[in-house]
Amino acid sequence: MPASTFAFLSEKTGLEFTEGKHLPVLVAQDCDVVHPHYSKEPTVEIVRGTIRKKIDGNLMFAKSGRRLHLEFLRHDGGAPLVLDLSIHERRSIDRRFLEDARPDTTVSITDDGKRTLAGWLAKRYRRDPFPDSFVERIKTQPQADALRDLLKEWGRSVSAISLALDTDEELPSYTPYRLVVYALVPAELYDAKQAEEELQDEFQPLFEQALKGFPGLDVTAVIVVSEGVFTVDDFKKTRRLDFDDLSFREPDAPEPAE
Repeated sequence: MPASTFAFLSEKTGLEFTEGKHLPVLVAQDCDVVHPHYSKEPTVEIVRGTIRKKIDGNLMFAKSGRRLHLEFLRHDGGAPLVLDLSIHERRSIDRRFLEDARPDTTVSITDDGKRTLAGWLAKRYRRDPFPDSFVERIKTQPQADALRDLLKEWGRSVSAISLALDTDEELPSYTPYRLVVYALVPAELYDAKQAEEELQDEFQPLFEQALKGFPGLDVTAVIVVSEGVFTVDDFKKTRRLDFDDLSFREPDAPEPAE
């Protein structure tokens, strides 16, 4: 992508785009991009991707509503390119800029990556709500740090955490929330015998132990399950835990160093 494109995007979006540090990610339906009438489809959305050296497991699979780590395939056969996307670094710009711009031919996103990106953008407006008193309990330090570190270590294996709470009421501190916790695993990974055994024998006991450390939570069951057998009915009866709830920091605290 030529330097002129980075300069143009920096000017039009108000976000800094620097070669070797950032990549713009175009978000639009294919039919909208090539629509013949600009009056009907005047804009496209650009999300700034910041290049990272390594991927953060807690930011994969749209676990966080604010940030997403995605791997892009390098066409030269090198290691995947990791992009860090922020929900606050997205802008709409005039679609006519595409007349002079060309797609990046050095990297590409997979179909799974496209679905993850689309789901992450939609998640901003449809995150599952939890009672405030429940959220405060799962922010308890250092238990939240220990759980976040464990889920980061297993981030490539665990795609989501879903919870089934016994009530949506705001409970007093002396009354525990009873819940069942599901750790979802991509079907293609879970189907691999070695991966399944590692998750059952290594991850699950550590996960159960980490959950027991939270005050005011009565975890009745912890289930590691393949996405391939987690049914639509299961999705309706549970709610996804947004990993931002495990990442409470003061408003002006800096992002953690890589």
